[in-house]
Amino acid sequence: MSSAVSTLRASALPDGALGCAGALLALACYANALQGDYVFDDTYAITGNADVTGADGVAWWAALPRIFLAHDFWGQRIDKPDSHKSWRPVTTLSLRLCHALGGGRPEAHHIFNVVLHAAASFLVAMLSRDSGADAASALVAV
Repeated sequence: MSSAVSTLRASALPDGALGCAGALLALACYANALQGDYVFDDTYAITGNADVTGADGVAWWAALPRIFLAHDFWGQRIDKPDSHKSWRPVTTLSLRLCHALGGGRPEAHHIFNVVLHAAASFLVAMLSRDSGADAASALVAV
């Protein structure tokens, strides 16, 4: 066993520090995404989706019924034959919030997603630890 792994034994890191290490690991892995542009299906899911951009002039609160009841992830009526039928209202709302706060800039979306990934990594490390994993295993789980 390497010395780096042996220092991550169960008693080596307090739980909070372990969670922070998981979050920092995620930040280090995905920091290169921060200066990226919109790519691939972002054109349809974000920039071309009025449910996200509000380009149709509908206020966010007025868009809630269509986001939750009538539209798919791509902003199209879910009952249309050519709809993808992918219903992700919480994701659509988070994209709309990010678009509103970040002014539609891709950097804002990337920052938001990297921070969410870091938070999820923190929680996975903590959950792994609470489930009885040692520190090294908890970091591998991240």
